[in-house]
Amino acid sequence: MWDKMFSAEALEETVWILQNEFPLAVWETVYVTVIATAFAILLGLPLGVLLVAGEKDGVLPLPKGVMHVLNIVINLLRSMPFLILMIMVFPPNGPQKERPLSPEAQWMPQFPQRFPLSGGSGEKP
Repeated sequence: MWDKMFSAEALEETVWILQNEFPLAVWETVYVTVIATAFAILLGLPLGVLLVAGEKDGVLPLPKGVMHVLNIVINLLRSMPFLILMIMVFPPNGPQKERPLSPEAQWMPQFPQRFPLSGGSGEKP
């Protein structure tokens, strides 16, 4: 196994990938990160300012009903990353008719899904 890993063909393929495919992958990562950050700022900053300014003792107090709806929207948006993570974890744990995974094989994909619920985010309960 190790002799094939460092063969001339494998090293040549690795260099080709680094020269041809790696720059595109880096560009795509930067592009998606910038777009996601822009959307987060465009949506999150006004909502955050509105939430702070609309408090009872804030600069522009808003009616209780508006604040309640605003809090619901913000809480739904805050849970999006966890929902995306759950969807990404489903395939390894999904119903498998042919070959079900053993409990030992299932703990790893479920760990990141359960981590935010266990208080492992650094926040005190």
